[in-house]
Amino acid sequence: MRLLMTAAGVLAVSILPAASARVGEARCVWEHFPEGGRAAVLAGDLATLSATMRTAITDREYAVSLVACGVTDKTAAAAGRAIRAYAIRLKAQQILGSDAKLAPDRLDGAWLALGDGLKTRLARHAVDDAADPDIAFDAVQAFADSLGLTGPISQAEVLALTSYVLSRSALTVYEPRF
Repeated sequence: MRLLMTAAGVLAVSILPAASARVGEARCVWEHFPEGGRAAVLAGDLATLSATMRTAITDREYAVSLVACGVTDKTAAAAGRAIRAYAIRLKAQQILGSDAKLAPDRLDGAWLALGDGLKTRLARHAVDDAADPDIAFDAVQAFADSLGLTGPISQAEVLALTSYVLSRSALTVYEPRF
């Protein structure tokens, strides 16, 4: 549905921050990207998402979105990591929703159910992937258990589960840094 506005209405909307996402959230930057760019990223393959993102979102669109969400030169690196993690989370969520029929709220619940020890290890891994080489397997196994997944799952679902868990961890590490 398309909404027609007066010039004053458009000006007022462009000055006010979006209610759905706040400054300092990766989601804010994501929602400021053009819709076509976001759609292209999510239509691509999970394994090549970062590369797709670089071609689907122009440097100018990326920069404008960063500024709109309060990202500074000092926080740009952390914001970039958080934005990539957010896009990976969305793509993994999309795959798990369509292939494994796992709703976003169920994924959120399983993430929240992971123990603090695993989340601490995941956070260290988000900063230094050599710090704990077994964490991905351990966390994905605990995540799958929390979801109640008992039967064999496809390689695509394993990749999506792993990507979801690692992206959620990266978001908890990098999002507060911008």
